[in-house]
Amino acid sequence: MASALSPDTPRGGAACGHLFANGGDPVALGFVASLNRPGGNLTGIANLAGELAPKRLQLLSQLLPNAALFGVLADPAFPVTQSTIADLQAAARMLGLQLVVVNARTDSDLEPAFATFSQQHVGAVLVSDSAFYARRMEQLLQISRPSGLLHAIRRSDWIA
Repeated sequence: MASALSPDTPRGGAACGHLFANGGDPVALGFVASLNRPGGNLTGIANLAGELAPKRLQLLSQLLPNAALFGVLADPAFPVTQSTIADLQAAARMLGLQLVVVNARTDSDLEPAFATFSQQHVGAVLVSDSAFYARRMEQLLQISRPSGLLHAIRRSDWIA
């Protein structure tokens, strides 16, 4: 049975182990001391895709050299969203770009988010990592298609 694991979850003795998967950076989230020596009785798979978001922004800026404004679709409930946004803002400053960050957590938030991106005339939209977005990628593509906005997404199977 799966359950939520937090840094405050009792770790139990040596015979009691915990498994984590795709929860962001386990060091930043406080689960382990370091990736090379995690310690304790945790094991799992760390999805560090959030750390690649600044690189995706850089690539978008190279694809669209005349664009200075980029959108970020962010899921405020996803654990690593705030750190990803901070990393993106730092990268944007270094690249001389500006970001329009729009939080969208429900189905009814998605159309207004893309309307905001269109009204702001962003060059492209970075879709942040989120289980919510992963389950709605086709819906996101349909909503954004009329605007013609370029997307930066991290999975090739989400490209239509």
